[in-house]
Amino acid sequence: MKNIFAFILVLISSSSFGQDTTIVYNNFKYKCGANFNINYSNDYSLVPDGSTVVSGGFQVVRKFKKSKSSIESGIYLMSKAVGQSYDYNRVVYRNLDIPINYRYDTKVIYISVGIYLDYLLWKEYNQLPPSYMPDRILNIGYNLTLGIEKPINKHLNLLIDGHILNNITHSKPDYKLFAPSYTNYGFAIGINYKLLK
Repeated sequence: MKNIFAFILVLISSSSFGQDTTIVYNNFKYKCGANFNINYSNDYSLVPDGSTVVSGGFQVVRKFKKSKSSIESGIYLMSKAVGQSYDYNRVVYRNLDIPINYRYDTKVIYISVGIYLDYLLWKEYNQLPPSYMPDRILNIGYNLTLGIEKPINKHLNLLIDGHILNNITHSKPDYKLFAPSYTNYGFAIGINYKLLK
């Protein structure tokens, strides 16, 4: 995780020379877009090592009038894994993920923090289904994102971020409801379309 955020900080530093042009056409009410995520994922309460998974989805940002604050949400197909990619018993969980975040934009970076709701859609196995205990279908967690967003033109922004997602409900119903479970951390790249006022 430290490497991911270090990478984002290097990008921020390299783009700081253009601070005066980073926020251009900022007179928007909504932004909508899509992004692609690469994450390292595991449930450390079950096994010691995880693996890389890919996810993606659609994002909507609603700005608070002329402030730098926004509400951010969307819908994602979020992948979470238990075990390493070469493990016989590795399982990948495909979840419908809906976050609700508070977002704050500066001239160079943005930060967002909030909660998410995960709904388990299906599971994928490396080989045969392992004899794991049942899965909790609905989970909640929190997320933190640090990123940069640069204008491509009047309406389009390119974004890249580093993020971490942690479940606060356990993935297995046989465990206590509120207990450490899945952790995903990685980076995303995407495009936002601004609806100007």
